[in-house]
Amino acid sequence: AATTTSPSPGIFILSSTGNLIGGTNVADRNVISANAGAGVFIQNGGGNAVLGNYIGVTALGTIALGNGNNGISIYTASQNNIGSASARNVIAGNAGSGIYLQAGSSSNVIQGNYIGTELTGAVAMPNAGDGITLQGSGNNLIGGTNNGSGNVISGNAKAGISFFGEAPDNIVQGNRVGTPASGFTALGN
Repeated sequence: AATTTSPSPGIFILSSTGNLIGGTNVADRNVISANAGAGVFIQNGGGNAVLGNYIGVTALGTIALGNGNNGISIYTASQNNIGSASARNVIAGNAGSGIYLQAGSSSNVIQGNYIGTELTGAVAMPNAGDGITLQGSGNNLIGGTNNGSGNVISGNAKAGISFFGEAPDNIVQGNRVGTPASGFTALGN
């Protein structure tokens, strides 16, 4: 799990709001890989968006190039958007969880991402931890009911989604957990 002492994240947002990492166009994409710590670490910041990036994979999105901790760590940070129906992140191959929310991180929205697969959502590229871990974090939305808002959370070394340590009132809807993007075969965590 990432903490405030996590070494050398690729992108570190500390007590800052309204930042955009990536975007909705292919040209906006960042490749955030091979860092000693988390790919993206957001601490005490809200209203940030991480959209359309490759986190823990190469620029082609087909080979793992993992970060040394979680793909994305969110620590005491709220109202951040991780992915969207039109700008998915590929978060795979990392040494921790794909996304790790901890210590009171709430009202974050995680949508449209491929977590634990390569860019097609069909081939496993495991994160070494869970696809998504929520520790002491509540009132977050994972997926949703709108077209494209569900995440593909498959192929990870541990659980697809893990809740522990007072993680109440989270909503999980419309995701594919343990299947590829097509949803027709197994691609288990």
